[in-house]
Amino acid sequence: MKQSHLALIVGAGVVAVLAAFFLGRQMPADRAPDGADGQVVAGDAQGQATGPGRRQREAEEIRAVDLSDLPSDDWVEVYSPDEAWNGYNLALYDRRLPMIVDMNGRVVHHWPLVRVRERVQLTPEGHLLYIASDRSIQEVDWDGEKVWEYRSNNPKYWPHHDVRRLEDGQILAIFRNHPKSDEIVKIDPEDGIVWTWSALDHLIDDSSSEDKHAKNPNLQSVQVIPDHGRTDDKRFRPGNLLVAAHGMDLIFVVDHQSGEVVWRYDTDLGGPNDPTWIPDGLPGAGHILLVNHRRSDANRRSMVLEIDPFTDQIHRTYEDTFFSTPFKGGAQKLPNGNILVTSIKGWRSFEIDERDGLVWQWSVLYAQMATARYPYDYCPQLAALEPPSQVAVQASGGAPHVDRPLYSFATEGETREVVIDGESRQVLAEYPHCEKVALPSGSTVQLGYGYPFGTPGSSQAQAAVQVTVARPGSTAKAALFEGKIDPEDGELWNEVEFAVPDQYTATPLRMCVETTVGGDGSTLWSSDLRIRPGDSIQVKRQDLPKLERDVTGRKARGRQHAKEDDEARGKRGRRRQQETP
Repeated sequence: MKQSHLALIVGAGVVAVLAAFFLGRQMPADRAPDGADGQVVAGDAQGQATGPGRRQREAEEIRAVDLSDLPSDDWVEVYSPDEAWNGYNLALYDRRLPMIVDMNGRVVHHWPLVRVRERVQLTPEGHLLYIASDRSIQEVDWDGEKVWEYRSNNPKYWPHHDVRRLEDGQILAIFRNHPKSDEIVKIDPEDGIVWTWSALDHLIDDSSSEDKHAKNPNLQSVQVIPDHGRTDDKRFRPGNLLVAAHGMDLIFVVDHQSGEVVWRYDTDLGGPNDPTWIPDGLPGAGHILLVNHRRSDANRRSMVLEIDPFTDQIHRTYEDTFFSTPFKGGAQKLPNGNILVTSIKGWRSFEIDERDGLVWQWSVLYAQMATARYPYDYCPQLAALEPPSQVAVQASGGAPHVDRPLYSFATEGETREVVIDGESRQVLAEYPHCEKVALPSGSTVQLGYGYPFGTPGSSQAQAAVQVTVARPGSTAKAALFEGKIDPEDGELWNEVEFAVPDQYTATPLRMCVETTVGGDGSTLWSSDLRIRPGDSIQVKRQDLPKLERDVTGRKARGRQHAKEDDEARGKRGRRRQQETP
């Protein structure tokens, strides 16, 4: 039996509660799990105190950002009002500031002082529920006034990735119990955590394994299975939990009563995210919709899957040559059968119809978080807005949108640091280095290359670098760039930028960087390729409103976490120095 304390703040009073619990079982409302010491704070909108000077401190930490002039209507590249399922889109500006845009991209409402870390939900009352940048769970009203908050007092126990309001008013969330594993909790708005489920106890078979995923499955999303007509299968009875374990390439169902995992699906999954039970009344009711990031796919292409969990059969798939999101992608089934997809690293959200036709696309100038579509009358505040005009936007007829991961050349672990010409430089770890890529229209490539040893003016023989491309299945290579370094000319490092011919854009390619060895046996090193797309939007990223990044920063996470971060950075730095020739 484990014990913990839960401090409740109601108005100005503090009540300390000693609680005992069993993992995976429903607990009385005055009980909480081990390590989950926290505070439930009633917000100002309820007339409750949040502590002296708190609002003033928050105003000093967070600068209000006005999005009323955001040129987001220019970012809608495709829109077919007759084919799309029209509504309002809840999105995050620059991954932090929540805003609502219409189908033509116009901002109709935003919350200037709210900063979201992960997952934001609009409630039927017009409130926002989200994981804040300081790792608390917060709820604010339409005007941004805080009405509720849950804050962990344990710096090693914090919410991440998902939080949802349930029909009974409780909050469902994923918590990291560092360094143990992930937990799923239910939070009563007044009593704090009242139920918990631990992956360490119910999901992980071998807790002594050295595999990092065995100890941390990295849960990404959790949803309560809603009422549905297939009650004959107890595995999927309403109230059970549908969960994604990104780190284990697995989606599964937890029996809410026993805590046991009663269904698993991992066939050809590579980092699954956000599995959603399609509710009754929508096409595909009773199926599960998810994004399969396919992080191990050689082509780096992602996929949307619709699975029938009763048979484990795939009902529908969507993939495209230029669709790639390595993490946190989103997919929402819409009432007309269309699917709203978010490519986080592709910097876009788009809607496809049942024939996979593109009927809406919103391409922004920053990494996205999952966009959610709501009916025009979803809450009173939206219903009170003037009905938006729905202006069709025809595709330009040019090259298709290519998601950024497809032209990210070197991936994690494929670079190293070396000192060249007195400066530390990030270079490719092995040669030749080849990747399957797709380059956007108007691409330019930035490249640096040079000797790790040598002295300008020395007699070392020159060495060369070459960037080539080849089409799939072809052995014929075309050289996009050839360069040389000759120390006798006084140079050890050179940087260039060159354009990619149109015939090599918007098509799958195999791109390689090859180098030759100098006369003294020294290897010429090349930097990672920096591939930049052409400018299809006149507004530049640097001209957009600026946001603070994680406004409360490490201070909100506690001194212990800051110390751990510093130690980790120090270890990585020492390891790189040891690897440097």
